[in-house]
Amino acid sequence: MRRELSKQALPDLPRLLARVGNIKAHQLNMQLLYGLALILTGLFTLLPNRVMGQIFFGG
Repeated sequence: MRRELSKQALPDLPRLLARVGNIKAHQLNMQLLYGLALILTGLFTLLPNRVMGQIFFGG
């Protein structure tokens, strides 16, 4: 039960930080989210069974 609450509350953290006025924490949180999104999509693009993965790794 406790983990489910955490999973539900985590996406609301940036919005909560902005609402309470903690702009620096909100900014850092959004930059981290953006960076991780770019990294994860890049990694999924380079999976061996994907076209870019085959081009990049010569498979």
